[in-house]
Amino acid sequence: MKNPTIKIAIFLYCIFLFSFGAWKATMEFKGDENFYFESSRYMVETGDILTPRYMDDVRFQKPILFYWLIFLAFKIFGVNWLAARLVSIMLGALCAILIFRIAEELFQNRKTAIISALFFATTPLCYRYARLAVPDMALVFFETLAIYFFISYYKRRIRSYVMAFFASIAFAFLIKGPVGAILPLLIVGIFWAFKRERLFRFGDILAGIILFGLIVTPWFYMMCKMYPGTYAGEVFAREIAQRLSWGYGSCFIKAYFNGFLFYLSALFTKFFPYSLLMPLAFFGRPSAQVHENARDGRLFLIIWAAVVFLFFTLVPERRTHYLLALAPAVSILTALLFCKSGKDFKIPLIIILALSLIYVAISISPPFGLFTNKMERAALVIKENMREEDTVAIGSHGIIPEELQVFFEEPVLNVKGTYTPEGLPSEDTVLKLRGFLNSPGRYFCVIKRVDYETFLPEEMRERLYVVDRYFVWKRRIKFDKEFKDNLSKRRFREIFQNEIYVVTNKR
Repeated sequence: MKNPTIKIAIFLYCIFLFSFGAWKATMEFKGDENFYFESSRYMVETGDILTPRYMDDVRFQKPILFYWLIFLAFKIFGVNWLAARLVSIMLGALCAILIFRIAEELFQNRKTAIISALFFATTPLCYRYARLAVPDMALVFFETLAIYFFISYYKRRIRSYVMAFFASIAFAFLIKGPVGAILPLLIVGIFWAFKRERLFRFGDILAGIILFGLIVTPWFYMMCKMYPGTYAGEVFAREIAQRLSWGYGSCFIKAYFNGFLFYLSALFTKFFPYSLLMPLAFFGRPSAQVHENARDGRLFLIIWAAVVFLFFTLVPERRTHYLLALAPAVSILTALLFCKSGKDFKIPLIIILALSLIYVAISISPPFGLFTNKMERAALVIKENMREEDTVAIGSHGIIPEELQVFFEEPVLNVKGTYTPEGLPSEDTVLKLRGFLNSPGRYFCVIKRVDYETFLPEEMRERLYVVDRYFVWKRRIKFDKEFKDNLSKRRFREIFQNEIYVVTNKR
């Protein structure tokens, strides 16, 4: 094993960076975490490890492997948030080691390999998702593992690496569905087409497909048998058809162009400050000190990044964290800019150290509450005042129910009011919200001030009590009707923040 000391040092650095402050649920929180936390806790309590359940409802949204990994962490370390997040923390650190090995294989340059791994660890998007109990970092790990085995096979032509490649994409499939297999296969297939040479034997591919089926099929078969018709229908409708068909309407070109701009913007913000160097990384000339036979490696990395970017640009459902899949390729390409001389080594290390210190500082005291659970204060106020029979709900789009749910054992209702594309209140959702606020029992509702004043008539507001109000930073600023209203009325604070109301119908 080459360079074990360097790999161990990178691994320990990543573990420290990713885990610092991650033991507190409210310090770094994403709504989807509660799905995996509660479902895995249910497995521990009941022993049913086949069917994920959230608040007593069967959860079909994702395959089983990530739930099993958290379940295993709970069995070893107990049911707590650090254990749940430890899966992503460990796999994020191992992903950095894989990036080190890929860079070393492709370019025979240890300095490039070290910088690549550390760039990955300190990229804002990667840092955040390596600290969350969601399956995205696990997906990136298994996809990167598949790529590593392909590169190892390409360099050495050892047939066992083909089987390892197919096993890796099978595990990626069990983490998050078809995308786990599609992306590595597309990357390898397009590179294969560019090289115009025979990379695999038919027998190896056939054996790999059989292995893939043996790994993936059993759990899906059990679910289809236990929930005939329901499981397959839910997965196809929600996880595949909805993600691939929603949003285009009648103008594919406009939707594609909007997606391109969305991910271009996300690439700049979520990979900052390394994104400043990406034009040079993709279009600049490689360093003279890079290994002479590294052209294939650079071509492969460019294909890797381009395939991921263009694939998700074509998918109507847009999420910034989809770009995690190109982070390994971008990290290595960017690191190639710093392998000309020993002096250049200082620049990336200064950037890495500065970002690491910022992340540690944020973990201790998040500036402006950018990464904290924005519903913590609302939950504390409600729990101080509520009785056992009371109901809790969220009333605004943009308030994530799971962020409030994490504080309560009973489900938090979702009665949010929304707006039409023209910026007008959506009548159906407003009626649902008003119906809930007219219910006879005692309840608490967390709602934005602007929605409270827009959706509810004055006579209804007179019957309600605002028990707390506070401001939270917006996740993103939209140049919409609300922005124009705040600007015209000189409510500058509310351009950047939402005022949150906690309301109840009975003292």
